[in-house]
Amino acid sequence: QEMAEYTRNWAIGHGQSLFPEGGFESSTITCISNQQSWDVNQINDELLARGFRMDRGYGKLRGKAFRIAHMGNIMLDDIIEYLQHFDEVLNV
Repeated sequence: QEMAEYTRNWAIGHGQSLFPEGGFESSTITCISNQQSWDVNQINDELLARGFRMDRGYGKLRGKAFRIAHMGNIMLDDIIEYLQHFDEVLNV
């Protein structure tokens, strides 16, 4: 839950919004509505070059929403590191 809240706060702090209606958020993955029209393909390419991957959305939502997982063998430090790289890519 801590990783979910950290990720949600990161997204909202970057001017994005959450895709699900309030109260229906997942504890295992955060789906972000791409309100800032970030180029998720470019972000993904930059993250891949750094050894990270992102989910760029799927179907009609590809590019309009993207997801950040925080489940499985992932710790809060991993999320923090990933989002730091994400921030660096956004500022490139």
